[in-house]
Amino acid sequence: MAEPMKIRAKMEGDTADVKVLMSHPMETGQRKNDKGEWVEYNQPVMYTRTDSWFITIAPLERPQVAIAVVVEGGGFGARTAAPIAANVILKARELGLLGDQYKPKQAAPPVKKPAKRRG
Repeated sequence: MAEPMKIRAKMEGDTADVKVLMSHPMETGQRKNDKGEWVEYNQPVMYTRTDSWFITIAPLERPQVAIAVVVEGGGFGARTAAPIAANVILKARELGLLGDQYKPKQAAPPVKKPAKRRG
């Protein structure tokens, strides 16, 4: 089996906590206004999500591709976005986008053994 090829890449990952306004759901009820009077209210529902992002270039020695992955609500960058970026780098290598030195080597055709002669 061939030894795995190493590709050096510069990577940066992080998360972003974002307040998101949902488009339709509304929160309704009663509350006191600044005069102390009870009033009906209708306000949009807000929630917080953690977006995952990851940025990389490859190969590090002479960058050929730059990749940015953002996963809305994906959690932490190393858990969600980084594996996606790694798969994109492997596909770029498979397509020859990282340069000739990183192209996967073609497997040598199997050697046929000569048939034994009977006789």
